[in-house]
Amino acid sequence: MKSISGFLKKEVSSLNVLILITLMLTLSAALFMDSGLRNRKLPVHPYIEKSENIQKDIAQNHEKENGRLFIYFIDCLRYDYAIAHDKMPYLSSLLKESTWGKVTPCLSNMTVHCVESAFSGRDRSSLLSFSEDFHPRKSQHKGNWFFLMANAGYKISAVSDYVIPALYKDALTRSHVYKKGSKMKELVEKSIEYFNEKGNTVSIVHLLGPHDLGQAHGTVTAPYLNSLRETDDLLKLVTAQLRPEDTLLVFGDHGIDDKGKHTYNTDTPTFYLYRGRKFRKNHKQDINILSHGFFLSTLYNLHFHPDYQGEFYWDAITENASSKYGDEALKQLKRDKNSTKVKFSASDITLMIFFVVTTVILIWLYLGKMDFTMPLWLVLSSFILFSGFMLSGFIRTMPLVSFILIFISLIKNFKTEKKLLYLGLSVLITVFMILKGAFYTTVDIAIHEIRIYWIYGFYVFEILLSFFIVKTLRPGKSNIENFLTGAAISSLMGFVFHYSALYHYGIIRAIPFFLIVSIISSGILFYLKNHRVNLFEGLIIFISVAFLTTQISMFVENFRIFYFPYVPGKSGLINLVWSLSVSLILFYALAQKYSRSGKEKLVWIFGWAVTAVLGWGLIKFPPLFYAALLPVVVGGLFYGIFMKIPRWFLPFFIVITGVELGYMYEFSYGSLYQLYGFILTAFTMGYFAEKSESLPRRTIVSSSFILVSMMLIVTGFGFRTCGIDFKFAVRWLPELFEKLWAFVTLTAFFKYYLGIQLAFLTYSFSLSAIKILLKITGIIVSGMLPFVLVLYFKGGRATLIIDSLEEFLYMQGILLFMTAAVYGGRKFLSSNNSVVNSERNN
Repeated sequence: MKSISGFLKKEVSSLNVLILITLMLTLSAALFMDSGLRNRKLPVHPYIEKSENIQKDIAQNHEKENGRLFIYFIDCLRYDYAIAHDKMPYLSSLLKESTWGKVTPCLSNMTVHCVESAFSGRDRSSLLSFSEDFHPRKSQHKGNWFFLMANAGYKISAVSDYVIPALYKDALTRSHVYKKGSKMKELVEKSIEYFNEKGNTVSIVHLLGPHDLGQAHGTVTAPYLNSLRETDDLLKLVTAQLRPEDTLLVFGDHGIDDKGKHTYNTDTPTFYLYRGRKFRKNHKQDINILSHGFFLSTLYNLHFHPDYQGEFYWDAITENASSKYGDEALKQLKRDKNSTKVKFSASDITLMIFFVVTTVILIWLYLGKMDFTMPLWLVLSSFILFSGFMLSGFIRTMPLVSFILIFISLIKNFKTEKKLLYLGLSVLITVFMILKGAFYTTVDIAIHEIRIYWIYGFYVFEILLSFFIVKTLRPGKSNIENFLTGAAISSLMGFVFHYSALYHYGIIRAIPFFLIVSIISSGILFYLKNHRVNLFEGLIIFISVAFLTTQISMFVENFRIFYFPYVPGKSGLINLVWSLSVSLILFYALAQKYSRSGKEKLVWIFGWAVTAVLGWGLIKFPPLFYAALLPVVVGGLFYGIFMKIPRWFLPFFIVITGVELGYMYEFSYGSLYQLYGFILTAFTMGYFAEKSESLPRRTIVSSSFILVSMMLIVTGFGFRTCGIDFKFAVRWLPELFEKLWAFVTLTAFFKYYLGIQLAFLTYSFSLSAIKILLKITGIIVSGMLPFVLVLYFKGGRATLIIDSLEEFLYMQGILLFMTAAVYGGRKFLSSNNSVVNSERNN
């Protein structure tokens, strides 16, 4: 008991308390916004209200409808291409026999959300609904069309990637799940086989070819057009199987623009076509994707969900199909368009104002000096109380009550001679982010039209402008020193000016560029200060810069990374050699830094060999091996916080983490190449920080490390399956998947952040650099909050909000994992006499 009491009485530094407050604040804001998106409801359609008795009668009618339905699902089907005779001649020839038109996708323009919107009639575009939709027991759509059909006794079969089977597993009679790259003809033939089985009513085939090739090459290129023509030709095989009483639905989840994007500020309508005895011929009717619920329900005489958000198009179906749904007076009812605007309550607006005011205080505190500590019991009790409010659903009524007392204490103990100056700066940063959110969409769309070489011209201009400003303020320093400082300031400001323009003038393109400039400038400065650069130093500079040049022309669409020729793919001898070389240089660099003897260096090289063999899947183990390895990795993550770290800990932890990440990233040369490449970049920057004696150098390297961390996030997320990546956890424990949903979520969490943990363990652990690094990251996370809030408050398409919210949450992960690594990493280095005594005492 005494040991527990003594542990709780330990003092926590004010900076760590402030970080905890930042994490709690931003998490509560994220949940607030996600809840608003997920539970957004339109007013009930007047037809639903007036036809309550009719709906009950239809629901009680168990008479089955004759006729089968074939759903021909073309991912990323463009409306203008679908009706163009030169691009899809067969599909366009069916228009005169069908009801067809343009489809507005769901708010997020993402496949999973669009599919769920189409078959449920409700749009729940958000982060948490994304994960809920894949969790059979948590899914909110048990009353959607698939389950209504299954409950009515109809048999449904599907040939799809993971989407349809994962969403509607319990409603499917037959299912075939394929991987990317499967031949579309074989998939169509498989679905036709299911379609013709006795008793089958509905068959679905989901064709991914246009999606994958469109995103990789754009939609004005031969690969996409050829893939689209192939889907058009294969459609003939399907129509040849249809009987007079059958119906064909050609379905697109969303469109895609010329550059291969279908999310993030893009307007990409898709196409639909119903051909069957219950649909009008040659009838054009543009719809929202939610209105598929109307067509599918009337096709099989099903009732409508009370929360149905689509419209009713009685003119598009035959009189026989609509006769059971009421008289003409009912069918003339329309939803008031003015009532569809999202309304914020007084409590919502109050809470958003509270978040913005709190953001100002957070930035203010990060800018100043706080030289006090607080008892651990107060910090823990505040965190537990806050978590209780969150889990109990009191986030709207009692936001952040749990740490108001700590906040008051922080402000009371805020000691600096420049209080008003820092307060003014924090207000200025907050106002800027609010204005950026207000005008962001317009500016970002305009930037998308700028040619890419002008974008890099902007980066050069920013660096030169920062250089001249720094030179003016620091006239006594050398030009190279001022240039390096200016480059660091520019890269850091990228989070303010570039965030989150992902495609062109954004941090994804900016990070490799600024890191190359920073590393080369640091190397030149290091040479001028020390008059020599040895072979080891030259090697890590060269490999780091060579690695970053392969990242600079990266094309990113919705965080999915497509490789260019110089970036290793999943196969090929040259790719394997290049990938192994980068990781070998990393392990050699770590051996040089942390090994005192030749034997210890051999241990590091052996560790590299083990990681290469297991991390790249050259020797495969059963899934349960990796399931058992994960708790070891997670335990090692926090081992250094509470225990004394022996010398073997760091190589052991890096090896087992690399092996685990290799499995989580599906043994891809490309993914581990990027992970280890960015870790090597972090090591290079940290090496300069340790060799330099002046504080400004550490400041510069701290700023650069934030960019490395952000790029690691993008790398990890680039290989995701979906918002919550459950694939490997399903493989480990398929029968316990639903019961261990929290475990599944945690595995995804660690997958995305373990790379950052590795990078930080190879970084400089100078106390001054760490403090600056954590403060800068805290300011960035705090500054993102008003930006995302304004996007949410403005409303409109949800994609930008979701993307920004995701990156916002990932920055929280960076802050949390860096804080955890500070304790373990410093303990390791101090136990090996790598940290000076004055800093150890601090």
